[in-house]
Amino acid sequence: MKTHIIKIGNSRGVRISKVLPEESRFGDQVELIAEHERIIIRSAKKPTCRMERGVQIHG
Repeated sequence: MKTHIIKIGNSRGVRISKVLPEESRFGDQVELIAEHERIIIRSAKKPTCRMERGVQIHG
């Protein structure tokens, strides 16, 4: 998907179609990472599973 960078008040932003956040299940808060000429948007939620003594635990 291509889009334009738009002015939002004194800031700049991008408009994201409704479908992308729904399909990715981001929730209301995301983390932005600037890396090698790209911006990565990912969920700000922590993963719900962890490793403990080599055994994966959910929750």
